[in-house]
Amino acid sequence: MHCTTTIGILAICAVGLTACASTDTDTDTDGNSISITEAAAVPRPATYTLREIGDYGYTATVTTADTDSIDAAWTMIRGQLLDTKPDGGYFVNFTCADPAPGKNPLLGTAKVAVGSLGAAQTGIDSGTGWIDYVPGARCGEDPGYRSQVDRNAPLDADAVNDLCREFIEEKYVVQQLPVDIANERTEESSDGRWTATGTSQGASKYGTETATVTYTCTVSKTTGTLSSNVEFTR
Repeated sequence: MHCTTTIGILAICAVGLTACASTDTDTDTDGNSISITEAAAVPRPATYTLREIGDYGYTATVTTADTDSIDAAWTMIRGQLLDTKPDGGYFVNFTCADPAPGKNPLLGTAKVAVGSLGAAQTGIDSGTGWIDYVPGARCGEDPGYRSQVDRNAPLDADAVNDLCREFIEEKYVVQQLPVDIANERTEESSDGRWTATGTSQGASKYGTETATVTYTCTVSKTTGTLSSNVEFTR
């Protein structure tokens, strides 16, 4: 099992391809209460191209940074390596096939231990694997992948709210987008610094309920340079 923790938001756990489920109640024709279980959407494995680099390294190229989808793809790759490779530690870099200009294409790094030699080389138990993700990573198919906000435009309340939404969504993993923003309040101080406050809640794509958090976003532009900061509180 792998847990991915979003920055200041919540933790999501994905177990292979197992879906979460929600339970609701209804009544039958006699008025008796009955439980109805509805399965949540199952993450589809990210489409990947696996390329071998040397004897123990691989690059898996994908088109999304959705960690649930990459987890599902990693389950397949890990099983393939465990079934076909001799004892040793094997390492996989997940990279974006279409990185945005100036963005790091690396989405995550993974490793798998085959046999006792693999355990010694990777530091994890034989027959297991592990994956770590790059926080805030985005890729070609993802919402919010490329900025839609003109950072050169003059600052006003609407521009600040748009910028803050973008900065806030960078704190969430892809499967929680788009973020629901509520209770917005935006003010400009005498020194030209803008402060936006409100609440944010990530989408629940795979049936995982997300937390509602309060945010404070500050934006200013001095000598043509945009600066910003986002803080979350519960």
